[in-house]
Amino acid sequence: MSRVHAVVSRSVCLVAALFASELSAQELAFTAEQMERGQQLYVSNCAACHLPSLQGAFEAPALRGSNFQNQWQGRPVSDLHTLISETMPAQSPGSLTVQQNTDIVAYLLSQNELSPASAALQADSTAPLFADADGPAAASSVAAVQEQRTPLPGFPGTIRSPEARDRAPEVGTLFSTDTSTTHMYQQADHFRNVTSSELASPADADWTYWRKNPQSHGYSPLDQINKENVTDLSLAWVWGMEPGRSQPGPLVRSGVMFVPNAGNVIQALDAASGTILWEYRRVFADGGGDGALLRTLAMWEDMIYVATADAHLVALDARTGQVRWEVEIADDAKGFGNTSGPIVADGIVINGINGCQQFQLESCFITGHEGTPAKKSGEHSPFSNMGLGLRIRGEDFPRNSGVAGMSGFPVAGIRRPGWCSLV
Repeated sequence: MSRVHAVVSRSVCLVAALFASELSAQELAFTAEQMERGQQLYVSNCAACHLPSLQGAFEAPALRGSNFQNQWQGRPVSDLHTLISETMPAQSPGSLTVQQNTDIVAYLLSQNELSPASAALQADSTAPLFADADGPAAASSVAAVQEQRTPLPGFPGTIRSPEARDRAPEVGTLFSTDTSTTHMYQQADHFRNVTSSELASPADADWTYWRKNPQSHGYSPLDQINKENVTDLSLAWVWGMEPGRSQPGPLVRSGVMFVPNAGNVIQALDAASGTILWEYRRVFADGGGDGALLRTLAMWEDMIYVATADAHLVALDARTGQVRWEVEIADDAKGFGNTSGPIVADGIVINGINGCQQFQLESCFITGHEGTPAKKSGEHSPFSNMGLGLRIRGEDFPRNSGVAGMSGFPVAGIRRPGWCSLV
């Protein structure tokens, strides 16, 4: 009798394993039409970075072959779909529809030795990717999907750390203009105003310029961390930034970190804990700008200065993120925009705008703006110095001369009226 039960048990297990394997294969199916649409979408949105062969280049990983399959084996299709939806294309993350991203996933599967079928792929499919039917069968892949593992330094996890925060608080104060929204969650009361003399010689614990100081040394004199104790460093906190290209140089003043994100999103964080204090989001007229790049910000007195992708200059209250004033530098419809970020010298906000590649009279130029706030609430500063010429190492360049600037130019001072000296 025991032998009969053993045979029956083995038969039931075999049937269950075969059924699970067949069910996973059915769930993972995609149609030839999805694959073909996905190929076209891949060529137009992905191939520039990941290459037409899907082999990847530089920071763009391979999307076919053993490395890709090993990375995603056992994980649900929905995870791959979510990653692509939230981070791709690199220039405009989230710009494709759910169906377009599903088609791209179908094409990737087809390039990893999976064949199309009659059933369509679903974006929310929980079927495990690249399940090995000849191994422990689909049941082990499902178990791998269900495994819960928190991340450790150097090892990715399958679930978040218990105390992780991936979103801003739900309660805060909202400030809005026609071109922006600011959510203040906590006022940065410990922020201290930055004087011109402090900008010229920043405190050791502050990072008030893109490269620390006006001379762009990029060096911190702090010595608490040294070669004897550097091996004792461990992760203190992590803050997820906006998806898109990111080359930021955060600023730090009296324990407050100001971070420029892709899409002209500016965040103020408590540098000790990573707690968000406020967040400014640019609202672009055409609804775009998701991947807009901004390398750094500038600060002076109680303001943070933002040069936006649509060719505006904005002053934010450093403690609340509220817009203090805003001015249009140039017409973004003519190809003008900002990526480098401004600098401040003697109370003048100096900005070098993009557009040098335009073969027309109105090309790139540098402008200087009075950094002081408006006298009355709701009024903008009178930018009497807008459109200044430039003096570089003693040579004069009028506006529209084809000379433009990048953040980090060391500025010696301002010659009034109408000239700034860069050395």
